[in-house]
Amino acid sequence: MSQHGFINSAPSAPQVRSKCGKRGKPHPPHPPYRGVGVRCGGRVGKFEVRKYGRNGVNRTHLPNRRPHESIAFQFRGLAYIAGVGRFADGSPAEIFLDCSKASTPVANDARDVAVSLSIALQHKVPADAIRSAVTREADGRPSGIAGAVLDLLAEERP
Repeated sequence: MSQHGFINSAPSAPQVRSKCGKRGKPHPPHPPYRGVGVRCGGRVGKFEVRKYGRNGVNRTHLPNRRPHESIAFQFRGLAYIAGVGRFADGSPAEIFLDCSKASTPVANDARDVAVSLSIALQHKVPADAIRSAVTREADGRPSGIAGAVLDLLAEERP
């Protein structure tokens, strides 16, 4: 019997500190990352590009603290608030949408559209490319909330 009261307990493996500072089993070296201040499991001071998945898709990660602006607007008779985070060059990096009618299908759709737009923007899809691809009415007005928020961002741009 061991000192912990377990029968036939094997001694634990010694803790190994890897190059990146994490404790545990040694692991192979990390793939090369582009960016500034990249560390394994640590905070990043600036934007960082990591490779994900089997296809090696590049996604730009945002710092934990970043400027954010809020824009109030109306679409189809409902009030929305769009939150926009930007890259260092001023282009939109993330979008949050909140509808005045909480817990409704419209509010859920708005949040899902915001997540989809944010993922596309962080994968370096230009906002103008998405804006030109969304469905529009015959007079050029946007048919959906994605087009409305992208039009709002385009109007705001200097």
